[in-house]
Amino acid sequence: MNVPWVAFMVPAPHDFAVWFQQDLIQQLYTNAQTHDDHPEDQVIDIIPGLPPIPFKDFHYQVFQRNPSSPVVQLISSMVRKLPQASAVVLNSYEELNPSLLTNYLKSKVQNLLYMPLALSMTASGTDATGCLPWLDQQKATSVAYISFGTMATPGPDEFEALAEALEESGVPFLWSLKDKFKEYLPDGFIERIGMRGKVVPWVSQRQVLEHPSIGVHVTHSGYNSVLESILCGVPMICRSLWADNHLNAKMVEEVWGIGVRVENRVIDASQPGGGGGVICGGGLGVGCIDDNGETSRGEAGRECGGESIADGEEIGGNENVGGNLGFRDESASGEDGRDGENAGRNGG
Repeated sequence: MNVPWVAFMVPAPHDFAVWFQQDLIQQLYTNAQTHDDHPEDQVIDIIPGLPPIPFKDFHYQVFQRNPSSPVVQLISSMVRKLPQASAVVLNSYEELNPSLLTNYLKSKVQNLLYMPLALSMTASGTDATGCLPWLDQQKATSVAYISFGTMATPGPDEFEALAEALEESGVPFLWSLKDKFKEYLPDGFIERIGMRGKVVPWVSQRQVLEHPSIGVHVTHSGYNSVLESILCGVPMICRSLWADNHLNAKMVEEVWGIGVRVENRVIDASQPGGGGGVICGGGLGVGCIDDNGETSRGEAGRECGGESIADGEEIGGNENVGGNLGFRDESASGEDGRDGENAGRNGG
């Protein structure tokens, strides 16, 4: 019938580009397996506009010719049909993406448009857990907001290590943590922290990130969380867990310059970590340091309207974000203790 149709793509443009290169990535990974005992560490440079990427930063099912995840199967099939669409709408801002990446995607589809969902959604919610009044009592850019999404979680050792780092640092913090995971916190942690920290099972994330007391977002790097942090001008510490998280974290640190990654993807307070930034009591760092030594929330734009992005101004450019969490090489686990990538779909 030749009916025109338009596709809306929720994944990030850089993740979108990966699926166009799926066949080549599979071929390169197969070759790497025959020559290297650790092919996941090999780096390839095939996504235009992005720095070289190790295989381990891709969704692992990209390598599989017959992926088990229904969502992965759907995305792979859909990408192959997208050149037939009258237009493809991306959940992003054109100014966020390297020009080489944008030009590559334009070469793959008939028309490329942008409509970021995060910009169209205003902060709302009931604040049932009383986070906003608590944040009102904190100093500007002093609070670390911690949330690892809903689809996968770090392992129990990481919860304990992060709690110990927070307790030692003296940094005020707001931690969105489901009640069933509180058993992984050190004994007496919540009582010792007192009013300096707040651990709640749920928050209205956009309202929290808008609050001027928030200085840094410790995040799993789900795409929605990254976009909301950018809109609200909050730098990030990225402990990526699975799926698109790793590539999103790479963009945050290496392309946009508005955060740092947890090295080897595991929080371990027993080892010194890099990252620079504001070190509070030897623990978690909050915010950014400008050329005058002043602390700020970064260059992404203080207001949650995304004006600096919409106007085409640069975001990021400040690498001094982070703290001295230490890290070791282990895998993320899902809520049931299995690898988080078995959760079935991307978390936000």
